[in-house]
Amino acid sequence: MQQMEQPIGGVVKCLSNQIRRHLDAAASEAGLVELTGTQGMILHYLLRNEGRCLTQRDVEQRFQLRGATLSRLFQRMEAAGLLERRAVSRDQRCKQLLPTDKARAMHAQFVSCLDETDHLLRQGISPEDEAVFRAVCLKMLDNLLQRDHENDPAAR
Repeated sequence: MQQMEQPIGGVVKCLSNQIRRHLDAAASEAGLVELTGTQGMILHYLLRNEGRCLTQRDVEQRFQLRGATLSRLFQRMEAAGLLERRAVSRDQRCKQLLPTDKARAMHAQFVSCLDETDHLLRQGISPEDEAVFRAVCLKMLDNLLQRDHENDPAAR
């Protein structure tokens, strides 16, 4: 592969696509046919933070996804019986995201898929290189978020 000549964003996008494909395939192989990798990641986040009132806005910020994309994703998850959205008493427009018992039953299997994918990603990478990779990725994300904030008329 000629990835060294590709812009950094292209390399990150390719890695992201491969991770998504791998998680989708791992979930399917584990018998989690109703669960995509993205849905599993969102359910994992919600279940790890159970007891907190998490909304679409929280998921948008955590995963850097847009509202319309998430609305469709949540609709599919509700239709599959994985998620419930309930109005928050302080604001009826705001919906709390609640994983269902069906989602809870799938969680341990999906965590195994995540662990296997993480193990595969780390093969041949030293802890030091992993720490540098994380720091660089987070800095790149921060650079983009800062630029978005500067260009957002609502933020001024």
